[in-house]
Amino acid sequence: MTFEEMVEKIVSKSGVTREQAIEALKKNNNDLLEAMIYVERTYVTPRNTYGSSGYDANRSNPQQDFSDLNNAKNAARENYEFKKTAVSLIQTLWKNQLAVSYQNTEIMSMPLLIWLLFFMVSASTLLLIIIISLFFDVRYYYKGVTMDSNKVNRVLDKVYTMINAIKKSLNG
Repeated sequence: MTFEEMVEKIVSKSGVTREQAIEALKKNNNDLLEAMIYVERTYVTPRNTYGSSGYDANRSNPQQDFSDLNNAKNAARENYEFKKTAVSLIQTLWKNQLAVSYQNTEIMSMPLLIWLLFFMVSASTLLLIIIISLFFDVRYYYKGVTMDSNKVNRVLDKVYTMINAIKKSLNG
């Protein structure tokens, strides 16, 4: 292979200029393979974004790429777990209900999710309505499958008993 053919081969394979190819061949005693390696290590070309620094700003470190990929997978996994937990919580709040009764007759029953939304919109108003309604013998009880309803209802009964004690002390 002639010197000119080697220059053309380097230019066509690497995308360096003709002058850079001639320089690479001269620095490597006209050894085509060594000149190609030299070009890959020395010049930033359209086909090679490595430069003499090892890596160019246009090309990231493969180890960093692997780390970024793992970080992206972990973020996706955490996002999925968060969504899964949020959906589970919403389903639980929807399945469990807080019922309202007057004189042992259920007036209404709504999912805890709706009660929570009302509470978020106007906590003070809702609490005031609940406390006032307790003075008029309205009772609240929990109906659900995911929590121990006996424990929750015992707490609600204690609140009802406490309100009745306050009511009796105000009457007497």
